[in-house]
Amino acid sequence: MKARPAAPSSEVVERAAALVGALRARAPRIHCITNGVAQAFTANVLLAAGAVPSMTTSPEARRGEAAGCWNAGSDCTVVAITVSSARAWRSGRAAG
Repeated sequence: MKARPAAPSSEVVERAAALVGALRARAPRIHCITNGVAQAFTANVLLAAGAVPSMTTSPEARRGEAAGCWNAGSDCTVVAITVSSARAWRSGRAAG
């Protein structure tokens, strides 16, 4: 039988709660370029954490005024290293 890990201290729990609260208050816009299998999971985790995800992978879909506004206002871009299509990589490079 495996030993159960020790419960986190109240200080750790309080700090984690403060960090989650700060994340939700900021509601960062995160552009994600992931493979199709991971898109829904990644988007749901980000939504649960209080972020605003964009799962656009196509450079063509990100062109135009609306896409430019999204990229300009994005707080960060996440590119999964498992993305193998050339099209997704071009999108990641375009996102900066």
